Amino acid sequence: MGPPTLWRYLYSGFLDRLGGSQHWKEGIIRFMNIGKMEAGNLLRLNQPPQRLVHSRRFSHRRTVTLTVNASQGEIRYRGMKPRREWIADWVSNNDDLVRSMPIYVGGLSLLAVLFNRTVSGIAPVADASSSQSRADLLTLGLAVTNILNGLVWLSIRPKSISVVNPNGVECQRIASHLPDFVISELLWAWNSLSDVTCCRSLVIVYDGKCILQTGFAAASLSNGSDAVPVDSNKLIEGSLYQGVLKSASQSYLANLSLYPGKSELPFLPSNTQAVILQPLGDKGIAIIGGDTIRGFTSSDQAWITLIGEKLDATLTKRQQSFLDLNAAIKMALSTIRTVNHLLKAFTAATRRLSSDSNATINVEISKPYTAHNIDPPSSIVETTPNELMTFFSDMAEMRRMEIAADSLYKAKLIRGFCHLYDGQEAVAIGMEAAITKKDCIITAYRDHCIFLARGGGLVESFAELMGRKDGCSKGKGGSMHFYKKDSGFYGGHGIVGAQVPLGIGISFAQKYNKEDHVTFAMYGDGAANQGQLFEALNMAALWDLPAILVCENNHYGMGTAEWRAAKSPAYYKRGDYVPGLKVVDGMDALAVKQACKFAKDHVLTKGPIILEMDTYRYHGHSMSDPGSTYRTRDEISGVRGERDPVERIRNLILDHNIATEQELKDIEKGKRKVVDEAIAKAKEIPMPDPSDLFTNVYMKGFGVEVFGADRKELRSTLP
Repeated sequence: MGPPTLWRYLYSGFLDRLGGSQHWKEGIIRFMNIGKMEAGNLLRLNQPPQRLVHSRRFSHRRTVTLTVNASQGEIRYRGMKPRREWIADWVSNNDDLVRSMPIYVGGLSLLAVLFNRTVSGIAPVADASSSQSRADLLTLGLAVTNILNGLVWLSIRPKSISVVNPNGVECQRIASHLPDFVISELLWAWNSLSDVTCCRSLVIVYDGKCILQTGFAAASLSNGSDAVPVDSNKLIEGSLYQGVLKSASQSYLANLSLYPGKSELPFLPSNTQAVILQPLGDKGIAIIGGDTIRGFTSSDQAWITLIGEKLDATLTKRQQSFLDLNAAIKMALSTIRTVNHLLKAFTAATRRLSSDSNATINVEISKPYTAHNIDPPSSIVETTPNELMTFFSDMAEMRRMEIAADSLYKAKLIRGFCHLYDGQEAVAIGMEAAITKKDCIITAYRDHCIFLARGGGLVESFAELMGRKDGCSKGKGGSMHFYKKDSGFYGGHGIVGAQVPLGIGISFAQKYNKEDHVTFAMYGDGAANQGQLFEALNMAALWDLPAILVCENNHYGMGTAEWRAAKSPAYYKRGDYVPGLKVVDGMDALAVKQACKFAKDHVLTKGPIILEMDTYRYHGHSMSDPGSTYRTRDEISGVRGERDPVERIRNLILDHNIATEQELKDIEKGKRKVVDEAIAKAKEIPMPDPSDLFTNVYMKGFGVEVFGADRKELRSTLP
C-alpha cells in the first residue's frame, strides 16, 4: 500500500525543514526505508504528559525529537498531524445543518415556484396541460419530497453528537516492567490520539496484561478518587476481546450506549460515547474511548490502525528480546538450582541419619495473637518433625478431596449444595492437633475436612457426597450434613448459625456429666450477627460452660464482604464479657494449634471463650458461586501465593531438612491416587432404598403410639 502515512509525513516535513542539503536528504531517505522500525526509538516527547484539553483544531503541531544516529546528535522539527478530511469533518461537526438541508432546498423550491407565478402573472391554478404548469407541479413534488426527506433525516439522528465530558477521574497507569523506549512510544501514542481525535481514554492490553491505562477512567465505588483498574483476565475472556482478535480488524462502536457488550468495559467512564477496538497483532488490543458519538472519522481510524501496527512491532520486538534474555537467565539458574538441590539432598540425608522424628522444634508464628479481656498465649509453638509431616499429609489429602469434589459436582455426580474448604485446612488440622476425640466439634455446612480431621474416611465422604447408602450419614445428608458421633463430630448444619446453640447444649451435657472435655462450636463471619449466637453465648457465660466458639472469618459471608455486613468485624470482641482471642493468621496450622490448646485449658476452669480465625476460602461460597464477582482473581492468587496453609508447612519441612522436595511431591502424588481410588469405590456403592426415607426419624425403642385428635382411637404404633 506504499509507505505508512506517519513516515510519509515525517519524510516530507523533515526534508522541507532541512532545505537543500542533499547529503541529509539521502540519509533520511535511506532511514525512511527501514521497515517496521519502532516509533518509540524515533519519537521522544519533550515534556512529561499532562492533563490534555480536548481540541478539534487539527492544525495544532507538537515538537518531537527524531534521532538519526548518535554521532550526528538530535534534530528537532515540528511534525505534521495526519491529513484531515475537511469535508467529512465539517459534515460530522454540523450534523443538524446537513440533515436540515433537504428541508431548506425544498422550501426554497416551493417559494421559487410561487414567486415565479406571481411575477409572471400566471394564475395560481393553471391548466395542467401547459408545459409551465407541468414544470411547476414537478418542482412542487420534488420540493415536498425534499422536505419530507429532511424531516426523516432529522427524526433518525442520534440524540446527541456533541462533546460530552467524561464521568470519571483522570489516571495514568503504566506497567513497571516496560523499558523506557516502550513507555515513550505508549505516551506518544496517547498524546497523538488525544490531540488529533476525540479520544479521552486509552487502555492497552498486551500478552495478557494491561500495560497502559491513561486518560479518563470510571471512578471506583469504594473510593471515588481512584480509577477502576482494568481486570485483564476478565476482559480477555469477554466476547469483545475475543471477537476483535478473531477478526484481526478494527471494530468501531459508534454509539456505545446502544451496545450490549458495554458491561465488558467497566473501566471506561459510564458516559463514554464511542469506542474503537484496535487489535495489536494477535496478542492484544488497544481500547480507545471517545467523547463524541461518531466522533472518529475515517482518517482517525486509519491513524489508529497505523499506531496499532507500530505498537505491535515495538512490543513484539521487546518481548522477543526479553524472551532471549530470560532463556539465558533460566539456563544459568537451572545450573545453580541443580547444584543447590544436590547439596540440600546431601545435607538432608546426613541430618536425617541422626535426627529424631519426635525431637522438639520451636517455631515462631508469623503474626502474634490479638486478645480481648485475656492475656494471649506465647507466639512460640512447639512441634516435631513427625507432626509437621502429618500436617502436610493430612492437608494434602484434604486439598485433593476438595478439588475432586469440585470435579464431581461439575460432572453432576454430586447434587444439591456443596461448600468446599480448600484454603481453610489449617483450622481443621490445627484444632484437631490440640484436642482429643473425646472433645466435641459441631460446625456449619463447610464440613468435609472437619470430618476427615475427626477420623472420617475418604470412601465414606465421597459416598455421602454422591448420596450413596454407605456414606457417613447413610446418603441422606449430602455435603452439608456429615456426621461422626463416635469421634465427637456432631455434624454440619445447613441453617446459618443454628449449630451454635446445639454446641452450647453439648458443652452443657459435658459439664453436667462432669467430663473433662470441651466443645468447639464453629460458625462463619456471615453468621456472626445472628441473635441466637448471642443468646447461646449468654447462657454459656452464665453457667461457665466448657464452650469454645470458633469464628472462621474468611471475610465473605456468601458474596458480602465483612465490612459491608458488620459495623465491627472484630468478632473475637463480640462477647464483651466473654474473653476473645484472634488468630491473626488462621492459615497457619501451628498458630491455630496453639490457640486451641490455650482455649481448651481456659474453658475447663473459667468458662467460654471466642476464637476468631482469620482465614480465606479459594472457592466461592458454594459451587453455584464462581467466587470472582465480588472479589478479584488477583486477590485470590495473592492470598494463595503468600498464605497458603499447605505451602507454609511445606516450607517449614524443607527449612528444617525433615524431607526433600521430591519426597513431598511423592506424598501429594500418593494422595491423588488414594482419592481417585476412594471415588471409584464410592461410585460402586448403591443408592439408598426408597424405604430408607422413613428410617432414622424417631429413636427406636420408645414404642411411640399415634392417636387420633380426641386421643381415644389408637391409630398405629411406631417401631
